[in-house]
Amino acid sequence: MPVYLTRHGTSEWNLLKKWQGEVDTNLAPKGVAQAEERAQWFASKGMVFDAAYSSDLKRAAQTAEILAAACGGAAVALDRRLRECSLGEFEGQTK
Repeated sequence: MPVYLTRHGTSEWNLLKKWQGEVDTNLAPKGVAQAEERAQWFASKGMVFDAAYSSDLKRAAQTAEILAAACGGAAVALDRRLRECSLGEFEGQTK
């Protein structure tokens, strides 16, 4: 059984060059477009997902929902154990 991994699209804080860690930020419009582009690529290869798993953070969940919808409509299971690691006091700081 193949397993496909992908990173979330560009978030609002990526554009601001801020460290995110476990801060729950949204995808930027650019990130939505990236996720849609990746979803179209997977779909063009005929890929159908039987399952989809994502961090419960919005940027990852939004990306996963877009991918899953384009590749068979599998429900996305959200799991906080898939989050990025906490960056403590660095979260929200600029790079």
